Amino acid sequence: MKKIISISRWPLLLGILALMAVSCNKNEDIVTADAKTGGLIVPVTTNFPYKLANTPQVDVTLDIPAGPAITSIKVYNSFYSPDLDASSNEVVMLTIPVTGSTVSFSVTYADLINGLVLDGNPLPADETLLGIASRWTFVYHSVLADGREVVNTATTAVVVDNIYAGTYHVTGTFIHPTAGPRDIDEDKFLASLSAYQVSSTTGDLGPDYPTIITIDPATNACTVTSGDGNTYTMEMTAGTPSYFDPATGKFYLYYFYIGTGGLPRIIEEEYTPLP
Repeated sequence: MKKIISISRWPLLLGILALMAVSCNKNEDIVTADAKTGGLIVPVTTNFPYKLANTPQVDVTLDIPAGPAITSIKVYNSFYSPDLDASSNEVVMLTIPVTGSTVSFSVTYADLINGLVLDGNPLPADETLLGIASRWTFVYHSVLADGREVVNTATTAVVVDNIYAGTYHVTGTFIHPTAGPRDIDEDKFLASLSAYQVSSTTGDLGPDYPTIITIDPATNACTVTSGDGNTYTMEMTAGTPSYFDPATGKFYLYYFYIGTGGLPRIIEEEYTPLP
């Protein structure tokens, strides 16, 4: 009886070994044939805000961990437009030799758009025509000493924004024709709409009364208009210029709207950018 039990174990043992071999083969297949252990790099720069008309170059740093020798890094580049919900082709933007534990590189707008085609067209030469929240994505291929490439999962996103977006502390006055003046003292977030437009709100009335601030890039003069859903029409106060001060990053806005009873509600605001 013991012999029969001992012999009957062999097929079971062989079956287990076969399953283990298949399992190992499947795991190896998940890692592509061209891949190799190690050779991965770590982007120090994972996100970079590309502020339209105010970003001369994009600076990126990569860490090279110790391990199998990496001779160079290929930087693949592509572009995505949320307005079109479409992605461009992918190109090798540059190849960087590796000589140390870190690698840094800089690219300009000309580099970022070189060779990319979106929806059948090249990206515009005028960067201010790019849609807000569009982005470039850098994918890194580590080239090993034996010629194989390792595709790194960590990437760098270069996201399009304008120079005015951000959180501001807003002070000022809302002057009601019958109730009198009241102080404005609150934080507001200005969201990018285009290269020279941001969204805001009317005085201290909150998000149900959206406004749009349009900045003239030549003079920094500002115009306040009503946003979608705002039933009131904004008008600029005559004789008191509204403007953006590039030296301080502040907005000074003077505008009004005609409310119930045909009388004006006058708003005076100073926006101070928060760190």
